Amino acid sequence: MYSFVLIFILTSLFFVSGMAHAQNKSEGTIRIDKIPTSVEEFIQMRDKIATTPAGGAATMIVALLIYAEKPELGLPCLTIAIDRNQLSTGSGGYKGFVPSAGDLRTIKDQLARAPYLPKSYFAGTSNQNGYALPQKLEMHFSSNAYSGNAADGAIKVFVPSSGADSPRPINMQVNNRGLWKASSWSSLLVGIRKPIVENDDDF
Repeated sequence: MYSFVLIFILTSLFFVSGMAHAQNKSEGTIRIDKIPTSVEEFIQMRDKIATTPAGGAATMIVALLIYAEKPELGLPCLTIAIDRNQLSTGSGGYKGFVPSAGDLRTIKDQLARAPYLPKSYFAGTSNQNGYALPQKLEMHFSSNAYSGNAADGAIKVFVPSSGADSPRPINMQVNNRGLWKASSWSSLLVGIRKPIVENDDDF
């Protein structure tokens, strides 16, 4: 009797684990050659990688990283990475458009509190070293059974953060030129574990 119960429990756990695994699907690893230092370089990177939902999501994360360090360059990069329906007219962005006032305020406020946030989405970073970027710049993306289908032009992808316990979702939308852009990304701005800074005790 006890053997039967044990076998039943183990079989059930295996089945549930298998179902959970089956619901997760890799959307690929995106590699970044280098962080762009101009709008032109950002567009070149975008054109190269944003032909897939994962590449478009990576484009948005790189734009957030640039904005955290250089807002004047990051603003046009964000504008390029965000779905057109989420933009407003304005100056300082790209081709007369900028992120909506509410979105830009949230991005500005959250990155002012935690400028290291975007770096946490790169594989190999850690709060133990202040989220320093590694030499190999990579991000891993996945989807699940509820993500939608890229064939329909919209899908939700997930990216792990080295400062959080669960992946963060990003909603992606394809435009008329076949480039994937972020339509919802608020979870990317949720707080993560603070970086550990070692005191330099030289006295």
